[in-house]
Amino acid sequence: MDGGCLGWSVVFASHLCFVFIFGVYQASGPLFVAIQKHFDETSERISWILSLEAFIQWGFGPLSNVHVEALGYRLTALIGTAMSSTGLFLCAFAPSVEFLYFSFGILVGLGYAIIMPATFGIVALYIKRRYAFANSMVCLGSAIGVFAFPPLLQLLIDSYGWKGAVILFSGINAHMLISATIYRMPKEQHESQSKQQGRDGSAMSKLGILKKIVRNFGFYLLRGRPVMVGYAVANVVAVGMGTIGTPAHLLLRAETHNIGTSEDIAFLVSIYGIGTAAGRPLAPLLSHAVRSHMSNARLFSINLIVVGLINIVSSAATAYLSYAIYAFCLGVAQGMCYTLWSQLTRDLVGPELMTAGIGLTAFCVGIGGLVGPPLAGVIYDTTGEYNNSFYFYGSVTVFGALVLLIVDARYSKQQQRHTQEHEDNNNVTLVIESTVADNRLGVLNIATQTEEDGT
Repeated sequence: MDGGCLGWSVVFASHLCFVFIFGVYQASGPLFVAIQKHFDETSERISWILSLEAFIQWGFGPLSNVHVEALGYRLTALIGTAMSSTGLFLCAFAPSVEFLYFSFGILVGLGYAIIMPATFGIVALYIKRRYAFANSMVCLGSAIGVFAFPPLLQLLIDSYGWKGAVILFSGINAHMLISATIYRMPKEQHESQSKQQGRDGSAMSKLGILKKIVRNFGFYLLRGRPVMVGYAVANVVAVGMGTIGTPAHLLLRAETHNIGTSEDIAFLVSIYGIGTAAGRPLAPLLSHAVRSHMSNARLFSINLIVVGLINIVSSAATAYLSYAIYAFCLGVAQGMCYTLWSQLTRDLVGPELMTAGIGLTAFCVGIGGLVGPPLAGVIYDTTGEYNNSFYFYGSVTVFGALVLLIVDARYSKQQQRHTQEHEDNNNVTLVIESTVADNRLGVLNIATQTEEDGT
């Protein structure tokens, strides 16, 4: 069986981790609404909390590769869980928004940054043949978190205040410690990593620390890989700048339009979560259906374009029903996007380099996430209309997707041409070898016949 009992246990443990890694982050809209009211701050300053957390969580993903190589998957996940739970707990004692930049933005972000690539990486080591299915099951955890956490968070805020809510959430988040105990590297991979570390140790004395840093950040994966370069650009612009801030800004936007009670508005993120739950398993099914017609890179680009267009036309949402339809459609499209994201990364770098590949692409997403939400906040503070912020989100998403689409189309043509030339050369070689073999056979027959005549 692909992966065995332990392998699918790891998949389930990773699924639970994703409930928290993306559930807490994407479902934090009600928390930011409460924080903005409590401190009476502008949308831009509140957005920096989300932006810092997104940048750290995604941008510092390569740190996970460093931890995994030094400490292993299990201890890496344990450390990340402890950091994120501590950060959530400290949020309750925040005297100002600046303190939340540190506790929620940096500590929680660092904790999740360490866990996320390790979670993707260990699943890729165990599951080979059914990886697309396993990946969708892991990513489905984030959809469950996004669905369940907003109403729960709003209920806790109404009952205990936002400070009491984050204390309780820090305890809920600590349940990832149970999942972390299951993370154990396969025996053959552990032996391979030990040999690699031995080679790296000798290389360190010759080439210095810089090469080690570059290797752990995965920048070497861009060398000679044009589609990987286009993919990195798409992650910065389309995924980072264009999608990171939309769930939280969806609630802030709905709040300004006064379309319902705080519970009704918080439930919009749950509707978004239902959409992502539908989109997660849909992604591998669609990928399998169209694999003979297009690459995963092209499918990922088209999916991003759909995400961008949904945000652009979202200005038509003015009542609760239209907001709910928009939230669901956005959830489906982004759910497919994030599932295809990890699947495409594996296609481009392979399962053995999955942790490094996720770290590099997460770093690119983090760079974009540092810029996108604050820019959207500035646009709202300047114009007084959140529709303009979502025009921005949609436009950059479409632009980043087009970059990857163009690069993939050009590279695919070159690859097809090289493949055709290789096949033609092989055919010519086969013809020559066949001719030579026939000639040799003819000479052999003549020599045999001569010998028989002489006899």
